[in-house]
Amino acid sequence: MILFLHYYKSIVDGVMTSMIDSYLNVRNHSDQNVQMNIICPELYLLEMEDYYNIDLDRTQWHEYVDDIGIETKPYDGEYDSIDYHMKCFHNRLTSSIPFLKYNRNLGDFNLLFGIKLDEKKFKADTIVCSARLIYELLMGADIELDCNKLIVLDSLDTYKSKVGIFPDMDLYFDTLSCDIVQLSNPSTFRETKYKQIEYYHKFNEKRLSSIRQTGRLKIQYIFSRKSKPKTKIDFFGYFENIGKGIFENAYFGIPVLYQKEGMFTKDGLWYYLNKFGLDATEDQEIKLKKSEIRRQLFFNRKDVMLNEII
Repeated sequence: MILFLHYYKSIVDGVMTSMIDSYLNVRNHSDQNVQMNIICPELYLLEMEDYYNIDLDRTQWHEYVDDIGIETKPYDGEYDSIDYHMKCFHNRLTSSIPFLKYNRNLGDFNLLFGIKLDEKKFKADTIVCSARLIYELLMGADIELDCNKLIVLDSLDTYKSKVGIFPDMDLYFDTLSCDIVQLSNPSTFRETKYKQIEYYHKFNEKRLSSIRQTGRLKIQYIFSRKSKPKTKIDFFGYFENIGKGIFENAYFGIPVLYQKEGMFTKDGLWYYLNKFGLDATEDQEIKLKKSEIRRQLFFNRKDVMLNEII
């Protein structure tokens, strides 16, 4: 069995959608049993003080009291009306179940059944996870992985481990007795004794269709690293690992205005844009052909991840 595993403690972000894309891609291209589990330690109310929930001015907080009643807990405590709750419900959600429903389950209704609250041990022939899970394990998450092969997908967490902001991932890898493969773009390559392979995350058409169905696409998409506070590297600038919104909007023919502000190094987005012959150091309007996005950033049976799994 192949198990995709994600640790979910904040609003659904790029790391989670990368995991969902990867899961859907492998499931659709493999004849093996492929499952996904989303580990949600607080199923209804996520932690306001968690590292990944620091952007409080953009986040509303909710607690589901029972199947019918709803208690609303905004972070500043000023509002408690049902009217306010309904406005929040159509704005930003942190509770996993309503968020998945609101986003048409990101293309797969079965994701709801993969949410785990109390399970501590996860066993499979191959486990695929993001560096986010490794970070949580290093920070003391009570979870045990049992597998013959562990495939770790890069994220901002990989870079933060590389530069010493987060603990060295090898501290956890050293406790395991399985093969370990890290799939990373060149900006997140780090000093390690474990295998690293250059890799670019692949989008899934089913999830992209779910974006269109929500009706939340814009007339124009403006991208700036500085608009994403969680990507800030103190004293330096901002590190964007993929920049999914650029390619998702371009895929649907929406003009993308790219702004270089905040970039301080050749980050992951630099390498993703470079695949399309674009210079990440220049402000520009980005228009890409759907066929080119499919060629560069869509999954096929020759994908490196599938080769590593099989």
